[in-house]
Amino acid sequence: MEERRRIEEELKRSEERYRSIIETDPECVLILAPDGKLLEMNPAGLAMIEADSFEQVAGRPVYPLIAPQHRDAFRELVERVCSGDTGVLEFEMIGLKGTLRWLEIHAVPLRDGGERITGLLAVTRDITDRKRTEKELSQEKAFTDAVINSLPGIFYVYEEGQRLIKWNRTLETRTGYSPDELLNKHALDWFAEEERERIATEINNVMGKGESTVEANLVLKDGARVPYVLTGTRLRSEGRNYLIGIGIETTKLRQVEEELRKAEQEWSNTFDSISDFVSVHDREFRIVKANKALVDFLGIALEELIGRRCYEVFHGTDRPLLNCPYIESMRLKKTVTAEVEYTKLGIPLLVTSSPLFNGDGDLIGDVHFAKDVSGIKAAEEQIRRKSEELSVLNQITRRSQEFLRIDEFIETALEAVSSFLGPDITMFYLFENGKLHLKGHRPEEEGGVVEEKELGVCLCGIAAMEKEPVYSTDIHRDARCTLGECKRAGVSSFAAISLRRGDELLGLIGLAWKEKWSFDEGEKGFFETLGAGLSLALHNSKLYEEVRQHAGALEIKVEERTEELQKIVNLMAGREVRMEELKEVIRQLREQIETAGFTPVADDPLREG
Repeated sequence: MEERRRIEEELKRSEERYRSIIETDPECVLILAPDGKLLEMNPAGLAMIEADSFEQVAGRPVYPLIAPQHRDAFRELVERVCSGDTGVLEFEMIGLKGTLRWLEIHAVPLRDGGERITGLLAVTRDITDRKRTEKELSQEKAFTDAVINSLPGIFYVYEEGQRLIKWNRTLETRTGYSPDELLNKHALDWFAEEERERIATEINNVMGKGESTVEANLVLKDGARVPYVLTGTRLRSEGRNYLIGIGIETTKLRQVEEELRKAEQEWSNTFDSISDFVSVHDREFRIVKANKALVDFLGIALEELIGRRCYEVFHGTDRPLLNCPYIESMRLKKTVTAEVEYTKLGIPLLVTSSPLFNGDGDLIGDVHFAKDVSGIKAAEEQIRRKSEELSVLNQITRRSQEFLRIDEFIETALEAVSSFLGPDITMFYLFENGKLHLKGHRPEEEGGVVEEKELGVCLCGIAAMEKEPVYSTDIHRDARCTLGECKRAGVSSFAAISLRRGDELLGLIGLAWKEKWSFDEGEKGFFETLGAGLSLALHNSKLYEEVRQHAGALEIKVEERTEELQKIVNLMAGREVRMEELKEVIRQLREQIETAGFTPVADDPLREG
């Protein structure tokens, strides 16, 4: 009995040591029944399957924890081990909280005291990191192989610069050799005897200096010799040196290079011959290409322009404008045209943004076409202004020509000019007796006018002498303005327009504004046209006055001659008068009447015969 008790205690201690080891083991230790139910699992295993306690999973099948694609293999493992075999399996497990892990299980049969198998004992470790690394390495190898096989030329790796150990498919297809024939092929075997010494020297340069490039004829399997540019770079790995490189057939390369050069030159010539501003932008608004017109317009070297964001260059801002056509074209994925102001110079640009897409249809940027429309805008504004000016001139001229008397003409001209042009002071002078004499002004109660002006004095006198309009944007700073009346009236800008018929000075009209006028070329042209119209109207009025005065004088002479004739008739009633004297008087009188422009009537008693 004593011996049995000792053995039982020893077994108990042994079991406790065993359980202690299992409990502290960092790997998952588990016992499964032949039907897959979980009988035992240490804390590391419980953490692996995300169980909060053993009671949560005790006696339950483990199969629901196995990823569906691995359940059949796991069942086979359990059955095989419970039949007396051992097994190893890599599988994916889904934890109770959804975590996916890769596990590797090593299982052996669990026996009772005899030969009967009561279950499965296994140690399971988490190999998720290893699987991830293997996948990354596999993907990297696949990527590397894809890159190597997609190279346009041949690719090769020589161990110690002599034995070929890796190559791409292009080397097989281009040279005609099979993989078995290529493996361990010596580097010099590719070349004719006369080139081998030179090639050997270049190989030594690679192994000694690290890299080299050589042009040589590669001898194909059928004996053909093809010119190649061959590169070599030394790579050291695991204590051994390797020569890696690529070879490009120069015949096609040179043809392609020449074609590319011509195409690029033609495209560049076309690109730079476009007078509009053209640039290509990426998705981040960076300029990747610009034509000559844009470079010249900006005054920035092309090298400095590339890589800068378009809104920084054109608008001096740190973000795109709200009405940026590029943003709109990206949103709509179609061409958008908008008028945008080039902020730095204040120039309006008509911008067309056409989106660029790659082969997959993804938006990668845009092509910007910008046209300087300041000239068009200026022309439109000039046409509009000219239209308004012509309308004003027509109205002023029409109203000025409605009256033929000079006093009426002057009043009409003052009213029309003041109404349509809005000067603060309008003055009308006539040239009489060598001076300019004021004949009217608007407003009538306004001061700041001079009744009489000498030629050559102040702006009006200078305009009369120089036979062309005189303008001043600021009379207070203009040394030509020598009279103080206008300055005291508070006006700033002044236009003095002489009225002439040929070289003859007829008069002058002066216009003054309190606000500043720039008197640009368009405005000057308008005032000159206004002066020409008023000059013609004033000339017609003066002619009318002269004709009217001459007609009055003739009427007086006719009356005087009529009285003289009456006296002669009265004398004839009492006595005979010599007919020849009477005829002579009648003839002289008729000449004077006809000279005055009067036509004798048919029943004129003085007509001869």
